[in-house]
Amino acid sequence: MAQPTQRLDPAKFIGALLDAVEEERIEEVRETEQLLKASTPAQIQKAGLGLISLKVGAVRTGLGGKCLADLEPATPGVDQLPPHKLRPGDIVALDAYAASDKTKTVADSSNGSKLATSGVVYRVADSKITIVLDDAVPDEMVEKCRITRLANEITYNRLKDTLRDLEKVIEKNPERHIQVLMSQAPAGFSKPPAKLKLFNPDLNPSQVDAIKLCLSAQDVALIHGPPGTGKTQTVAELIRQLTARGERVLVCGPSNISVDNIVERLAKLKLQMLRLGHPARVLPSVLAHSLDVRVRTCDEGQLVTDIIKEMDTKLASVTKTRNRQERRAIYQDVRELRKEMRVREKKVVQNLINGAKVVLTTLNGAGSNKLRGQAFDTVIIDECAQALEPECWIALLKGKKAVLAGDHLQLPPTVKSKRTNHPLHRTLFERAHKLLGPSAVRLLTVQYRMNQLIMAYPSTALYDGKLEAHASVRDHVLPDLPHVESTEDTQHVAVLYDTAGADMHESAGDTSTSVLNADSKCNEGEADLVAAYVRRLCAAGLAADEIAVITPYNAQVGLLKDRLHSEFPALEIGSVDGMQGREKEAVVLSLVRSNDQREIGFLGDERRLNVAMTRARRHLCVVCDSETVSVSPFCKGLVEYLSEHGELRYPGYE
Repeated sequence: MAQPTQRLDPAKFIGALLDAVEEERIEEVRETEQLLKASTPAQIQKAGLGLISLKVGAVRTGLGGKCLADLEPATPGVDQLPPHKLRPGDIVALDAYAASDKTKTVADSSNGSKLATSGVVYRVADSKITIVLDDAVPDEMVEKCRITRLANEITYNRLKDTLRDLEKVIEKNPERHIQVLMSQAPAGFSKPPAKLKLFNPDLNPSQVDAIKLCLSAQDVALIHGPPGTGKTQTVAELIRQLTARGERVLVCGPSNISVDNIVERLAKLKLQMLRLGHPARVLPSVLAHSLDVRVRTCDEGQLVTDIIKEMDTKLASVTKTRNRQERRAIYQDVRELRKEMRVREKKVVQNLINGAKVVLTTLNGAGSNKLRGQAFDTVIIDECAQALEPECWIALLKGKKAVLAGDHLQLPPTVKSKRTNHPLHRTLFERAHKLLGPSAVRLLTVQYRMNQLIMAYPSTALYDGKLEAHASVRDHVLPDLPHVESTEDTQHVAVLYDTAGADMHESAGDTSTSVLNADSKCNEGEADLVAAYVRRLCAAGLAADEIAVITPYNAQVGLLKDRLHSEFPALEIGSVDGMQGREKEAVVLSLVRSNDQREIGFLGDERRLNVAMTRARRHLCVVCDSETVSVSPFCKGLVEYLSEHGELRYPGYE
């Protein structure tokens, strides 16, 4: 048995989490109010928290009869949205937008938001963003509109309700996994199967060992999956093993992408499952298992589908008429059809959920009314180290056993409070990892992504040197790809551009956004250097979609897109946060910070750099000012490692 290293007082612990959640809610509401009162729509867009000059494109009916509206750039000749931070699940205000609004604050330009309607981001693409509305798009907003991200009070209320439910459960007779995670009991394990019949025979010994641990767990087990070690593949095999022995499984992740990754993996295994919520990925293999599609394609749902088609036909006719009276009449017809559809759809949805042996959703989605009263044998939380602990309990209260999979040495969830020892700064995965100790945790040790030169530093600095590169990737380099030439750039696995002393100082980006308290940093010199380097990689034959340009700062993302996007539309340029769980053949990393005060902000968080550099498969290029960034021990170690084992270059002296 895995004995807890220390006992906690559940009542005090949950009370502290409740206070922390309320503190986060207040801070988010405060930020939103400040945003609306003091910022123009253009400033909000610059900060990535909204989009302006949009128009309504296609409109259709979604689950529950809700309106799905595609918002596209309204400016002639513009077919791409600017850089932004909007993600599926974000709550946004949709409002009319006029050119005269540019110099007004959001509160003034929306007339106190009286005309605004709220929606939820459904899907994000480069050229459009789709939002879910309870009703049709108001007339005033069809031809020109804007959206602004709002505080998500619904999520905070759900977190607090969950913690109160947890309090009540603990007072009674909680399931064993709840007692274990609250340090009231040790984790128990039965004898693991001596020989396991695998559905996937290609799993390595550390993956098989992790699966055996989880199958023998009586309450809680952890899978620690460093970058590239096949954690999702391991979780997929575990799900198949659990269902094969008759268990009903709830699989959750903190984001839509994290859930979709598992759906995609399970789809290849032909496993029957049901995906609740809004898939972020538009792959047919993912969408085919979504509740929305299943409702429309199952036999029971045929009548629902017919009603939806009629609604969509009417909604499509709205964009063809400018007569407001005709529009209102159409909307009234749609409302009547929606009422009928909701009644019929509710029964179909419940039957599908009741019959599903594997249900997948986000942690927040696990609190949906659709899952009320549903019980599961095992709850699996993937990317658990990216989730706030209260989010995890939404799912955990629905099961008898728990499997937590993640890596607390990669990016944690975003917490607005900077208070020291804030309860939300520590995730459930990190807490359970320390609480239960090695006997309840299995580390995946073989990675299938990185050349060993790229892997070696994070392995030594963060994972006690336990990672090993699989033979298939150990020595792979860019020129091994048939379409890539060997050049002075591509022949190297790791390149460090040290800009110290090169007068490439950072700047605060667009100071017009300073009122938002969302100032970002940028570095013109680094952006020029990165752009030139990317051009050389592409000239050597590397495809733009095989490269990722990563930087910690949104302002630098904007600079780099200005320099490279029109030339290389398929090139992915983004923040560290947006790349977790992803990989590319080559990664070019711009660290931005260069100042005489040697201030590095959140670059001091080693987890951020761990994610950034471990996205690379065959080639990593880091651009930084070694004097500034070396104030961080992890950054200093990285600079020293790349200087010794990689190709060290200085701008202008190559």
